[in-house]
Amino acid sequence: MCLSSKSGELFDLHANEYTVRRQNTTMNIAVLLGAGSSVPAGYPSTQDLTDHVLSGQGVSRHSDASYYLRGDESPKGTTRLVNSVVRRLYAESEHYFFEHAARRSNYEDLFYLATQATDDLLGEMENPAIRSFLNNLASDLSPLISAVEDADCSTLQDLFVETRNYIADVVWRSLSGKPSSVEQLTVLTDLCRSYNVVSISTLSHDTHLENHLSGESIMFSDGFSKPRGGVRYWNADFSETIPFLKLHGSVNWFRLRPDSGDWRDEKIGIPISSDFHHTRTESGELQTAIDGRPLLLIGTFNKISEYSSGMFRELHHHFRSTINNAERIVVCGYGFGDKGINAEIIDWFYSTRGRRIIVVHPDPGSLRKHARGAIRNKWAAWEKANSLLILAKRLEQVEAVQLAELIAL
Repeated sequence: MCLSSKSGELFDLHANEYTVRRQNTTMNIAVLLGAGSSVPAGYPSTQDLTDHVLSGQGVSRHSDASYYLRGDESPKGTTRLVNSVVRRLYAESEHYFFEHAARRSNYEDLFYLATQATDDLLGEMENPAIRSFLNNLASDLSPLISAVEDADCSTLQDLFVETRNYIADVVWRSLSGKPSSVEQLTVLTDLCRSYNVVSISTLSHDTHLENHLSGESIMFSDGFSKPRGGVRYWNADFSETIPFLKLHGSVNWFRLRPDSGDWRDEKIGIPISSDFHHTRTESGELQTAIDGRPLLLIGTFNKISEYSSGMFRELHHHFRSTINNAERIVVCGYGFGDKGINAEIIDWFYSTRGRRIIVVHPDPGSLRKHARGAIRNKWAAWEKANSLLILAKRLEQVEAVQLAELIAL
C-alpha cells in the first residue's frame, strides 16, 4: 500500500524507509476534526468539561471579572450563585435530552440556554417560547440572588451574562495546557505529506495540533500575520500554504484594543507571550484584551448565527470554498452534532458525484445514533453506496496505510 504525495511521488509504507517513484495523479483531501480529536492528547472530553462546570470545584471569580481554576475549593460568592444557575439549567435540559435525544446534556447545551435567556432579556432576539421558562427561573433564582450578599449580580440579566462567562472561562482555561501526547497526530502529518490537503478544519479550541504541525515543518496558514510587536494579527490570508481553519475559535485569540482607541481600533490577535493582558501595538502603545477571555464559539444552535459575523464569516467562507476542491473529507473526533457544519458537508457531498466521506471513530453505531437527523437519515444510503467509509478505531490506533486504503477506494 502506498500514499501519493503532492509532488506526484509515491511512498511505500511497507518498506523500512520511504522509497520513491513517480505517479501521475494526486488526491485532494480535506480534513475535519472535532473536539474528540483532542482527547488522546490529554485534554478533557465534553463530559469532563461538563462535570467541571457543574461542580464548580476550584473555580473562583477574580476582581477582573474572569473565572480562574485554582485549588479545590467549593464555589463562593458570585461563583456559587452562577454555579447554582448552571445546575438549575442542567436540571431542565437533562430531562429534555434524556426524553428526546437519548443523550446527556452538556456544557454547550447549558451555554445555549443561557444565550437564549440573555438575548431575550437584552432584546437581541424575540423568542416567545422562552418567556414562561424565564419567569419560572426568575421565581426560583430571586431568593438565591438575595441570599448571596457578596455576589456581583443584581438582576436576572446580569446573572445569565455571568453564567455564559463562567462556562466559557472554565472551558478555555481547561483547554489551555500542554498536551500529554502527540503520537496520535502522526497519521495527520502523514496525510499532509502524502496528499494534496486542501484544508485542515478543526472545531477544537486548544492549540496542540497547530503546534505539532509547526514542529513537524508542515507549512500551513492560520489567517494570522507574522509577529508584529509581540502579536500576530488576523489578516484572513490563507493563500500561501494549507489553510488551517479553527472554525470555533481558539484559546489564544483575543480582541485587542489600544488604550487610547475605541472599537474602531480593535484587532484580533494572538499574543506571542502568555500575558495577553499586557500587549502593545506596533507603535508601542499598551493595548487591552477587552473581553478578558478569548474568542470562542460555545453552544449549539447559537453558533449558526455567529458563523456569519466577524472573522468567523471569513473562516467559514474558506471552509466552504476549500472543501469544494476536495474529493475526500476525512472526519475524526466529530459527532455530527453541529447543524451548520453538517449542512456544509451535505452541500459538498451532493454538489459533485464520486465524493466520499471517511470517518474515523471507534463506535460508528453510537456515532450514527447521536448524529443530527440531516446526517443520520442519509447514513445507511451513503454506506450502501460506499460513499461513507468507516475506520472503526480511535485516532491513536490508526495507521496511515489503513487510512490510505479507504482514501483510494
